[in-house]
Amino acid sequence: MKVPRVESKLRVFCFKIQFRTQDLTKKILYLGNTLRSEERVKNWKSR
Repeated sequence: MKVPRVESKLRVFCFKIQFRTQDLTKKILYLGNTLRSEERVKNWKSR
């Protein structure tokens, strides 16, 4: 039975962290853009 090397485990772990960070960043940007566009709609309707 082969034992996985620490380097490969760390590489996979780092990739997962980077992927989750990118995914979280995309979600935050999406929410920010949505809120900003809703604010524009509210301001436009109140004119």
